[in-house]
Amino acid sequence: MTLSPPRSVSADLLADKLARRGRKGERASERSETDAALAEKIVLGALAKARWREIDLRKQPKGHPVKVRIARQLWMQTPMNRQWIADRLRMGSPSYVSNLLASVDSKL
Repeated sequence: MTLSPPRSVSADLLADKLARRGRKGERASERSETDAALAEKIVLGALAKARWREIDLRKQPKGHPVKVRIARQLWMQTPMNRQWIADRLRMGSPSYVSNLLASVDSKL
């Protein structure tokens, strides 16, 4: 069973993700590269803020609060999908990422 945020939150989230308009003549592949670069910048900034290194992503548990915080930031600020987030942060499956994000959102 997948938990989804309330409809208004989902609609707002989708609107924010789609708000980024491509430049005139920008190809989808170029936009995808730009989105990935933005996501990578967010990951590296969050790792630095947490005083983590790349190796810490491998060593720490899948549901570590730092990973969940970064995943939430990626989910809210980029169009990257759960599979990309799970792979990049070494969090296991996309459904596990969804469950973690839903539990964090329910506590807010």
